[in-house]
Amino acid sequence: RNDNGERLIGLCSTYGLGITGSWFRHPDIHKRTWNSPDGHTSTQIDYICISVGQRQAISNCRVYRGADIDSDHHLLVAEWKVKFKQQKRRKGSKRYDLEKLKSDSSTTKAFQIELNNRFAGLNPDADVEEAYHQYCETVNTFAANNLDKQRKPNKPWIRAETWKAIEERGVLKKVVCNRNTRASRRNYTAQAKKVRDLANRDRQQWYDEQAIETEKAAKAGNTRVVYEKVRILSGTCGKKQLQPVKDRNGNILTDEHSQGKRWAEHFSSVLNRPIPANPPAIPPADTDLPIKVEPFSIEEVEEAISKLKPRKAPGIDDIAAEQIKA
Repeated sequence: RNDNGERLIGLCSTYGLGITGSWFRHPDIHKRTWNSPDGHTSTQIDYICISVGQRQAISNCRVYRGADIDSDHHLLVAEWKVKFKQQKRRKGSKRYDLEKLKSDSSTTKAFQIELNNRFAGLNPDADVEEAYHQYCETVNTFAANNLDKQRKPNKPWIRAETWKAIEERGVLKKVVCNRNTRASRRNYTAQAKKVRDLANRDRQQWYDEQAIETEKAAKAGNTRVVYEKVRILSGTCGKKQLQPVKDRNGNILTDEHSQGKRWAEHFSSVLNRPIPANPPAIPPADTDLPIKVEPFSIEEVEEAISKLKPRKAPGIDDIAAEQIKA
């Protein structure tokens, strides 16, 4: 024990915490979390603490020495069994790579032929709902069979050479765990340095490429690509920020739960108004407005489709504007 150990014990005693690593019997190699630079000294300096009342939820806690994380610390993992309340989630819409409908003419032609074949034998007097259901089924089936799903890689800047070096580093990590010699540690350290150098090089090259693409898009007047690249480079893409909301007393609410309650309170007071005692007398209009009630023409439908904005989230039918325009 030392001063830091006494401080940890005092902290756990004060707040009713337990050190999970002391609850299970494991070999010493599965308890030591840190290796000194000399390669011989190892000790336990990383801990996972949890409330003593939830001790039954912890089924195991040990060190995994084979985790290749390029650090002198080993990975400490606690298995925690928790039963969460089951919630019904709305089925999310499938996002496909719709750029293929624009760039690949053969895919666009195949899509048009598929729709023509489906609707060629359709009865003109058929029910509108039935025809719409068949249209949605045809579009979604074609997208599932011919379009790739849209994926966003976590680190798109890592090249194949770097991934190969990472795999080689993982092999050397296993050698160090099985046979901890000076030569194996030296090989692993050299390979880890190589991976860091390659990753830094790939990241810088990717930043340069993104900057060039952003500059070209700005010169071409493509503001959508410019803003998209700026969000990616600044790291703000996909981050949800809570807007400040004040309560009745003017205090700012910071957490999401309190803001939700405040919004519910606001709309409850605004919308749930009593019926006025003396409602205003609104006279009828002198003339009727010129509103068309006849069926839509083909030209009006084509004009409405042409005005659809691309790159928007699909509705409940999972059909995007690019699929309708194709």
